[in-house]
Amino acid sequence: NVVVVFTEVFFAMASGFSGQIYFAEWLPMLYNAFWTSWPCLFTFSLEQDVNAENSRLNPQIYKAGQKAFYFNFKNFWMWIGLAGWHGIVCYWSSAASLRWITDENGIMMGHWWLSTVSFTMVVHVVTYKNLVESNFWNYINVGACVG
Repeated sequence: NVVVVFTEVFFAMASGFSGQIYFAEWLPMLYNAFWTSWPCLFTFSLEQDVNAENSRLNPQIYKAGQKAFYFNFKNFWMWIGLAGWHGIVCYWSSAASLRWITDENGIMMGHWWLSTVSFTMVVHVVTYKNLVESNFWNYINVGACVG
């Protein structure tokens, strides 16, 4: 969600806060419901960094989570910063590299084409980031993220 918002914020800054929308209305609505929820469900429901036998024999391995070692105030702002960086990359790379592209008839690709490419980049970045953060890969979660 934060990457999508940062991408739209950078568009708002580039357009002088004109109030023009960047993504088609239905794209952000389906962002959580379709494009990023299914890869997350397949990846993290099958996540298995410790097998069942070791988790029963060593319950102390969960103390790090209870003591907020993995997710705390510092880590939260690190993730927000990464989302900001990903938003910068997704907006500015498409805006800078595709602004003057023309089709075979010499007609320039417009605003909606740029925003669709940018949104596609957001979905790919977030999906691949989920896969990178996963510890346990199998054909199901890799297929859900890549294919």
